[in-house]
Order: sequence, then structure tokens, then C-alpha cells
Amino acid sequence: MWFEILAWICISYVIISFGEHSIHRWFMHRKELPQRFMPKQMWIYESHAVLHHGVYYKKFNHEPDEHGRFHNLHLEIMLNLVVFAPVWLTLMLFNRLGGSILLGMIILHHLCWNLIHEEMHVPTKPWLSNNPLYKTLARYHYLHHKYPGRNFNIVCPLADHLTGQVAKAKPEDVAMMKELNLV
Repeated sequence: MWFEILAWICISYVIISFGEHSIHRWFMHRKELPQRFMPKQMWIYESHAVLHHGVYYKKFNHEPDEHGRFHNLHLEIMLNLVVFAPVWLTLMLFNRLGGSILLGMIILHHLCWNLIHEEMHVPTKPWLSNNPLYKTLARYHYLHHKYPGRNFNIVCPLADHLTGQVAKAKPEDVAMMKELNLV
């Protein structure tokens, strides 16, 4: 039983990592798919690629504009549940334990994503920002802002590694990450 639970947790991590990667890469950074298949959802691309990356957060963890400070830092839970629904609902039909674990992991990922992403851009929680795992993810995400065609994962970076889309830090990146207290 414990082995099966652990196996489903690992499988869920892989599914979530590829989901996070795909959504971020294909819908939040490229307008072709949302424009073609979900024209009413173009706000996802515009909010993220245009505003979050293009207008706000020129400096990774400081946005002086009050309007932009919290812009696009959180995901909506319903959006996550709907996007992943075909996977977790199908899995629920064939394996109730697997589907339940995946659903729980999706919710946990959502909570972690929102907490971590906000802290990356609006640091207010020293208990989190001083954590070594957090710093690793923050450096990873910093490189995404520097190289937006790389490092699409925020919380579960497996898919970036498996697809070869990991940005390599240059000396100037390391210097800036030190200045931002990420190293």
C-alpha cells in the first residue's frame, strides 16, 4: 500500500511538472495556441508574457508600481483543476487512489506555486526566502525572467530538464543573484 502511494506521488509529480511546463511555455509565453484555440483566454498570455515579463518586474524581486506589484503572481485554483481535469478525472475512473493522489498533489502544487512565486517577486517571508530549496527555485526562476524561453517550471523543474530547456547562469547572472541574496 505504501509503495503504491509513493509511486502515485512520483507519477503525479511527473504529470504536474509537464503540465506546469506546457501551460507556462505554450499558453503563457506564446500567443499562437491561446489565440487559435482559446481566443477568450488570450488574457493568460497578455497578463503573463506582456505585463508580468514585459512591463513589470524589470528587477526580479522589486516592482515599484503598486498596480503591477502583485500582477500575475498567483494562479487560480479553478484554472488548475480545469486544465488538469482530463487527467485526474480519467485516472479517477481507473484508479481511485491514483486519481485522488493526483488531485491532492495538484492542489498542493497550486498552493506552493502561489506562495513561492509571490515570495520570489515580493519577498516578505524570511522563513521561506532563507530556505535553501526556495533559493534554488528562486535562482531557477530568476533565470527564467532573464531568459524567458527557458526554465518554464517554477515548483517542479523536472520537465525543463527532460526537455533540455534549462538556462545556464552566466557570471553576470550569478553576480545579480548574489546581489538579490539568492546565492
